[in-house]
Amino acid sequence: MSPSAQVAGPRSFLGVALTTLATLMLQILITRIFSVTLWDHFAFMAVSIAMFGLTLGATIVYLRPDRFPLDGTRRQMAGCALAFAIATVVSFVAHLFVPLVTGTGTMQNGEGFVAETVAYLSITSAIIAVSFAFLGIVVCLALTRFPAQLPRGRPRGDRVAEQRAWDTAAPMEPTADIAGRLHRRWVHARRVRVLSGHFAPLLGPGARVLDVGAGDGRLAAQLARARPDLDVRCIDVAVRPTSAFRVETYDGRRIPFADRAFDAVLLVDVLHHVDDPLGLLAEARRVGSLVLLKDHALEGWLADPTLRFMDWVGNARYGIPLPFRYWPRSAWVEVFERLRLDVRSWRSALGIYPWPATLLFDRGLHFVAALQSADDRA
Repeated sequence: MSPSAQVAGPRSFLGVALTTLATLMLQILITRIFSVTLWDHFAFMAVSIAMFGLTLGATIVYLRPDRFPLDGTRRQMAGCALAFAIATVVSFVAHLFVPLVTGTGTMQNGEGFVAETVAYLSITSAIIAVSFAFLGIVVCLALTRFPAQLPRGRPRGDRVAEQRAWDTAAPMEPTADIAGRLHRRWVHARRVRVLSGHFAPLLGPGARVLDVGAGDGRLAAQLARARPDLDVRCIDVAVRPTSAFRVETYDGRRIPFADRAFDAVLLVDVLHHVDDPLGLLAEARRVGSLVLLKDHALEGWLADPTLRFMDWVGNARYGIPLPFRYWPRSAWVEVFERLRLDVRSWRSALGIYPWPATLLFDRGLHFVAALQSADDRA
């Protein structure tokens, strides 16, 4: 079985979470014990000892891969976690039996005292580090045996290199990490259905629709299924390895279509990610008779941190820019007036999240607006 083929279950994730939490608690405990059994200024050796032990465990996995066959990863992680618990108790008992050097031993000269002190501290550090070494093995196995389930960051380099990195990467569903799995199962699929239900009645028969910033294309696919009469096209600055609908690329600034080429343009959670939101909204107004906008409104208590959290969970793993720039409704209205866009409808009770999450993550933070050029109305 190749490493990329292995999948960690919820119990594996929970086990890693608990063992890594245990090492933080153990470091705090060591500082308190060392402050009693050693001099106070040595108490914070706990951090250095923990880092040494974790590195030692990872080095063992790297140097002796034959000792850690792929088909027994979960069993090895469980065994090392148990060994970590046992070694923690044994190491503290052993530490208490190592006599503390106070300078009154057999060596009375300065060199002897220094040598005894160094030897004592070395033995103490080695004893305590043993338990951290087992934890280092657990963490190293988790990181190297389940690579497909690690969150991926934004590829570096210029636009061409960045796109090549995405194109050549192994296909990865948006459920690669725990946050992504929860978002996909409980948020994304429902969000697509709910937004499709809001947009479909606003589109005329046989409408030509352009989805700008289509992402994975799932919303476009849902709209096409709900309204087979629609002619839907999608564009985005980058095409994801897995898309539910055909997505074409554009430069993120100028929409590559003629004036009034479409009956409606969708901008779904796009404007708060781009460098020039007014410019892109003006482009949507140019190519479409109707602009259907879904975005955020900075309204209510703790609105900003809530929107930042939602933005990060939904977009960070795709490398999407996160400027965390949100506007209140008054600012949106000012923008619409500046671009001569009339608000045909504004709806904020969208129901994107199921109860009880809707109490925290909906509550007026989202809106769908249907906008029409004032020139067209005249």
